[in-house]
Amino acid sequence: MRCILWLIWILLVCEVHAQEPDKVEFERRVSPKDVPLSARNWIEEVYGDPGKIRWYLEQNERGFSYEAKFKWNHKQHSVEFSEAGDIEDIEILIHWDQIPIRARTRIEDYFKEHYKRHKVRRVQYQLTGAQTELRQVIHDETMTGVTVRFEIEFSGKSPERKSLWEALFDRHGNFIRVRRIRISPTDNLRY
Repeated sequence: MRCILWLIWILLVCEVHAQEPDKVEFERRVSPKDVPLSARNWIEEVYGDPGKIRWYLEQNERGFSYEAKFKWNHKQHSVEFSEAGDIEDIEILIHWDQIPIRARTRIEDYFKEHYKRHKVRRVQYQLTGAQTELRQVIHDETMTGVTVRFEIEFSGKSPERKSLWEALFDRHGNFIRVRRIRISPTDNLRY
C-alpha cells in the first residue's frame, strides 16, 4: 500500500511539472520617469529617437518588468526590461509569411498535429542575448549572436479545449512550449 501511495505521489508531481502554467499578464501604462534610467538610456542609445514611446509596467507569473512599445523602421517593437532596467528581450511584430519557409512548415505541422482548427492572430520575432549583440541586430538586422525565436499567438481547438494560446518556436520552427492565455475579466461591461 505504501508503494502505491508513493507511486501516485510521483505521478502527480511529474504531471504538474510537465504542464506549462497559463500565461497571465497585466499591463498598465506608466510615465517615463517611473522607468529605470538605464532602460530609457538603452532605448535612446540603440534606437536614437524612435518617436512616441509608450512605457508599461507588466506583471506576470515571473514578477514585474518594464516594456517600451514603439514603431521603428515601419515595424512595431516591444523592448522588455527587468525591474532593475536590464534588457530582457526585443519583440518585433512580423507577418506570418516573413517566417522562413522551412520553419513555417514545421510550425504548420505542429498546429496540424495538435489542434483540430487554429487561426494565427499575431507573430513576433523574439530576440534575446547580450546587450551588445541586441544593439547590433537593431542596426544591421543580421540576427547573428542572438537567440531568435518566433512567438505566435493563435486561437485553437485542441482535443481538450478551445482557447487562445501562445506558442514559442526556435528559429528553425522547432516547438519549445505552448501556454494558454488567460484573459482577465474587466471591471466594466463592454457593449
